[in-house]
Amino acid sequence: MPRLSSSPSAPGRVRVWHLEMHAPSSGRAPSAPGDDYRICRVSAPDLDQYRDLYVDVGAPWQWLMRRLLDDARLAEILGHPLNELWHVLEGDRPVGFAELDLRHLPDVELVYFGLIQGCIGTGVGPWFLRSMMDEMWSRPETGRFWLHTCELDHPRALSFYQRCGLRIFKAGSEPAPSPSQQLLW
Repeated sequence: MPRLSSSPSAPGRVRVWHLEMHAPSSGRAPSAPGDDYRICRVSAPDLDQYRDLYVDVGAPWQWLMRRLLDDARLAEILGHPLNELWHVLEGDRPVGFAELDLRHLPDVELVYFGLIQGCIGTGVGPWFLRSMMDEMWSRPETGRFWLHTCELDHPRALSFYQRCGLRIFKAGSEPAPSPSQQLLW
């Protein structure tokens, strides 16, 4: 396992951890936090709805990368047949999403995963993530499930992913997001 530094990143850099699993979790799956929650795949993502949820979920964690994309590029990514968008719903309201990239099978990358602020710490996260992992592991072509997180994410993101069965395979740093980047939305 890579050594993790407890020291802050260098100026202009952010620490990043890549985590993976090569087999399904063997532990008991968490149950839904209530009868009003369900998970659904979004077969034809609406760009405005995606943008709204991306901002609602990601703003506290400085998610910017998708906000640099114009409509055509964002639609191309979301509409790719090997890109899957999933929502967790409370009633009919999306309260989180998972975006999975299956273009490099047998590797499945969890590109984005997050919840709106009011759902963090309620049990929705472990249930939703496990549901996504179980969905991917139910497909025989899946050989590895992986993601990356960074020190800008929720302070407990890294430990959350580790508790869910993912293991660090690479740690390092990347350039920090620049507040001067031109956001398109």
